[in-house]
Amino acid sequence: MSITRSLAPLLLLTGCAAQAPEPAPASAAPCPAVVDHVAEPPAGYRVVGGDIALPDEETVHEPGESGQEGPTRLFAKFGLLVRAGTTVELSLPPEWGDRARIAWGQREPAMSQTVAGCPPGWGDGAWSVLTGGVYVIEPDCVPIRVGRDATAEVSIGTPCSRPGG
Repeated sequence: MSITRSLAPLLLLTGCAAQAPEPAPASAAPCPAVVDHVAEPPAGYRVVGGDIALPDEETVHEPGESGQEGPTRLFAKFGLLVRAGTTVELSLPPEWGDRARIAWGQREPAMSQTVAGCPPGWGDGAWSVLTGGVYVIEPDCVPIRVGRDATAEVSIGTPCSRPGG
């Protein structure tokens, strides 16, 4: 008996078709901002707060001119990974209001952002990938809060791990 035939009763009960559906247009997807799915965070990334993966602090992201002024003057692009089925608030500390902004998943630069992974089983992987990055007024080690209890430093134009402390 084929796998499809043995799963047919379960698929009918859950409303799923036995054959893979046609890809839905991006606007119909439950997570249109997601550009990829991966089984696990790649080398150079670390899991923060259990449900987000950001680049480690040793990786320095070189920012380029954004054409804007103030805290969005420079932009360093890198992916953000969100565990499937989770929603997490990312934010910058209030004292960074005149220094930086964050933006992933086709959002405008802001001091805080809620990010969500696709529902489990939507893509091929346990992690959803969003594009975006960090805006800064000048190169710096940027602290990104993940939820209420975790913070990750990200090196934008300068290393977070500086000699002597």
